[in-house]
Amino acid sequence: RVTVHKTSACEQRQIVIKNTSGQKRKVRVLCYCEPSLAKWQDDSAHPAFSKLFLSSRYDPALRALHIARRPRDGEGEAHLYMGLADGAPFLYETARERLLSRPYGVSSLFSAAARGISENNANSLPDLCAAIEVTLEIPPRSSKGFSVLLCAASTKEEAGARLAECRNWQSAKEAASAPLFDSGLESRLAAEILPALYY
Repeated sequence: RVTVHKTSACEQRQIVIKNTSGQKRKVRVLCYCEPSLAKWQDDSAHPAFSKLFLSSRYDPALRALHIARRPRDGEGEAHLYMGLADGAPFLYETARERLLSRPYGVSSLFSAAARGISENNANSLPDLCAAIEVTLEIPPRSSKGFSVLLCAASTKEEAGARLAECRNWQSAKEAASAPLFDSGLESRLAAEILPALYY
């Protein structure tokens, strides 16, 4: 389930895993994205060049990944925090080449998820991604979940404050369904059209 905050630039992605077996299960879930923090036209025209302006680090105070875009050609900075809604610890990787296999690219995420993340790494130049791995222990015939928060702003402080605000976000009534929530035709079309309209 994907929701967005009514007033803040924060997206929440809720993942729920159901254990239908009669045994306790331990599962690892890998959440992956390739942030650009740039106008979609710039990123589409030169994605590799666009990534050269990104840097990443883990922020232990907020228990979240911090992705920053250095300003260029009169553009301002952009910052993104990615962390868990409950502030729980997670394993992370920000170097795309350590997760994905050439020439398969994103389609090799299945094998990356099977391998798992063995150690935390925030050294990502020149090809940045943001991947977090969460381990869940699920009792028999029950479900367990977690939520990933993505909070963006033009300053690091504001992005961090938005993350803290969204972690305090208690009421589901404050969230509105995001337009991109499934794999239907409408959602696929929206993924192509909405960035041109809103960004």
